[in-house]
Amino acid sequence: MKKIISLLLSLALLCSMPVVLPVAAAPAAGADLFEGTPWTAKQEGDALWLDLGADTLINRIHLSEETYGGVQRFHIEVWNSTDWAEVYRNDYILTERDCILPEDVTTSAVRLVVDELAGDAVITAFSADRQESSGDSAFMNVGYVSADVYEPERNIPEYYRLTGSQYKSLTDIIMAEGFLIDEAGAFRVGLWSGQTDISEVPLAGSEEAAALMRTWIKTLRTVGGNFTDERGARYWFSLTPSVEGFDPAALLDGQTRDALAKSVAAFAAEHDMYGVELNWGHPTTPEGLQAFRLTVTALAAALHEAGLKCAVSLDPAYPTDLTAAEFQAIDYLNCMTYSSVEQTDTVWALMPYAKMTEAADAAIEAGCDRAKIWLGLPDAVATAYQESTLPETDVEFWYDRYMEAAPIIASDGGDLESENVFVLRVPTQEGEQQATILYNGTNLMRDKTAYAAASGFAGVMKAEVR
Repeated sequence: MKKIISLLLSLALLCSMPVVLPVAAAPAAGADLFEGTPWTAKQEGDALWLDLGADTLINRIHLSEETYGGVQRFHIEVWNSTDWAEVYRNDYILTERDCILPEDVTTSAVRLVVDELAGDAVITAFSADRQESSGDSAFMNVGYVSADVYEPERNIPEYYRLTGSQYKSLTDIIMAEGFLIDEAGAFRVGLWSGQTDISEVPLAGSEEAAALMRTWIKTLRTVGGNFTDERGARYWFSLTPSVEGFDPAALLDGQTRDALAKSVAAFAAEHDMYGVELNWGHPTTPEGLQAFRLTVTALAAALHEAGLKCAVSLDPAYPTDLTAAEFQAIDYLNCMTYSSVEQTDTVWALMPYAKMTEAADAAIEAGCDRAKIWLGLPDAVATAYQESTLPETDVEFWYDRYMEAAPIIASDGGDLESENVFVLRVPTQEGEQQATILYNGTNLMRDKTAYAAASGFAGVMKAEVR
């Protein structure tokens, strides 16, 4: 059965019918004309227009900014014979980005309008074209699912169930908790916390672990009526070390490492998984790095022997944690472009567009085939909602309200009533500090997904879906 492609992908690949606007000469009044030389916005409302010369079918706008964080909010308009019509809105260009329009548009001119500024902002590139649909039905829409969803004893809050529509678009679902490597290098299945002895978590080969997994899968496939075999989603689990600061010394031993890999592969095959993702994190010692690389190779071999896929997550700040040999051994790389924060004096950005492209390029330069990459998409809704001081109301309301914003965290707090603002209480050594998070919204997610498709990546990866 044909795989279901995500709504985000559909938007990104722009398969909708074109919107044809009547075309006439675009007026220059009230805006500057971009002629290939740097242009400076000095006040809010300044506008720059691009003359396409003739009726042109477009869906992608490319922007470059020399001043990092100068443009803080902007929107894009097209000429419709009598006036400018808004077709796109977002925050922060930062350095450069492609803005993907929700629909194809025929127009003779495009206009960039700067809505908010932090000092002068210099635009060095402004162009418009059309990105063709790849038509690639194999493009993957992957998402982590936390145990809040599949563990019955967690008493899933109703507001998580209300977001179930998000799962309908996933081609691959990764169970993100409960699959552990213990300190001896053995594979255990079950929820664990620092207050519980890891030895109390069942070993993977036990009937207790098998029964627990059957319960989890049953719950996962029935929550909200969205997990059905007929839908064809593929299931994975994420294998992680048991504790922060995990000592990987045991896995330097070949027999221990091979036993772990075979145990993981056997358990995944027994429960009809499509594959396993190794989410190790960043090794902090030479021995840890060696153990990580050896475990990746052993796990990939065992999974392939069982007819299953192997994926590995990689912090984009450390692209050389894996060598070309490990990249060749695995099937997919979860390029975690949803976790790093870019910070200046005034802007905290959760992997903005330009930093995302740099991270993906770094993984490719380190030896990863671009056709193996899942490009990470930060979706801060669940985390922000869970940690915020807001009342527990319908999370879909907050999701819909805030998803148009770019992923910017401001250090100076914010107003709950402001558009695209969510106030969090962030614990620090000095006590609680207020921060403001703006989401990785629909426009930016569309931009990033289109970039992944145009770059020949395997798909996109969301962390996390609830």
